[in-house]
Amino acid sequence: MDRQFIEQLWKMIDPIVEPEGLELVELEYRPEGGRWMLRVYIDRPTGVTLADCELISRQVGALLDMEDPIHHSYVLEVSSPGINRVLRREKDFQFFCRLAGGGKNIRQSQWQTQFLRRVAGRKGLQRID
Repeated sequence: MDRQFIEQLWKMIDPIVEPEGLELVELEYRPEGGRWMLRVYIDRPTGVTLADCELISRQVGALLDMEDPIHHSYVLEVSSPGINRVLRREKDFQFFCRLAGGGKNIRQSQWQTQFLRRVAGRKGLQRID
């Protein structure tokens, strides 16, 4: 999907998610099984509950109904990113390292940094589709 459209949706949805103490982690908008799916992934350090997903789904759904940025039918789905989460930002990588280390603050080693930079093609982390 058009990156600019995803950024537009992100700017609309993030102000709804943040005041609830949650973080907008990822957005997906794509056709799947003959219909369009808008997936909103939210998270927080203590985890996401079903009530969190319901709350954000109701708020995002109401906003999208009012603003109408999507001009055809779609299915809205809100969930946590789960174990297969996208590591979009460096803080996502650091969070994953802490989880993998059983709560220990693991430092990103020099070879990991060099590998990620080589894969990303630049310094820092970058989402790779």
